[in-house]
Amino acid sequence: MMSEKVPVLILMTTYNGEKYIQEQLYSIINQSYKNWRLLIQDDASNDNTLHILKQYENTDKRIHVLINNSDRHGAYYNFWSLIAYAKTIEKCTINGVKIE
Repeated sequence: MMSEKVPVLILMTTYNGEKYIQEQLYSIINQSYKNWRLLIQDDASNDNTLHILKQYENTDKRIHVLINNSDRHGAYYNFWSLIAYAKTIEKCTINGVKIE
């Protein structure tokens, strides 16, 4: 079993996922392990995905929503640009523990 002192950074990308996004977020939020941070990048969805994500972001400080506003889209670019963003977080802390 992983120690609760070890922070976990979860990356998720979305595009028009309103049908399943709440179930996915519910699953993450209700894990027994609570020391995590979730970065979600939406790839310019044209359904209610972003609205749903923002609701969760407003109620859970561990959830952070980003929007891919670039001119490059698609699953590959969206996820790899999120990974690149996550790597730039120099001093991200979760419960006082740095993620570097």
